[in-house]
Amino acid sequence: MKICAFDQSTHTTGYAVNLDGNIIKTGVLQSDGRLNAIDRMIQMRDLIIKQIQAENPDYISIEGVQYQNNAMVYSTLSQLQGVLFATFKDMNIKFEVVAPSVWKNYIKIKGKRRNEQKKNTILWVKETHNLSVSEDEADAVGISEYTYNLKKGK
Repeated sequence: MKICAFDQSTHTTGYAVNLDGNIIKTGVLQSDGRLNAIDRMIQMRDLIIKQIQAENPDYISIEGVQYQNNAMVYSTLSQLQGVLFATFKDMNIKFEVVAPSVWKNYIKIKGKRRNEQKKNTILWVKETHNLSVSEDEADAVGISEYTYNLKKGK
């Protein structure tokens, strides 16, 4: 089973490709920060579509939106998520949304603060998959790990 997982945002989206439990590729998709939020969403959607077409996954997993004390960011990320739902449906690709707390709990990421959790996720990817990745890629790897094992019934 090939899973493409995304830690999406309108600025920087991390992705990981998981093939039968092995991380075969990670990367970052970057939008033009000079664009307004709507144009960044469209640009990010197009970048994600290209990535999906390049990887041809069986399944897609994205991170759920989490409120981080900023209503504008929460609103923008929620809108991007809606755009992606429609895109995945139009592409006829199965997908699911994974809450951050769910995948972090599954792979046992500790830390009370977001920055501590980010660092611990990067360390987990290094220790588990022997990969050096950015925080966005690390989150995508964690999302893919959870999704792969969920689909395999572990």
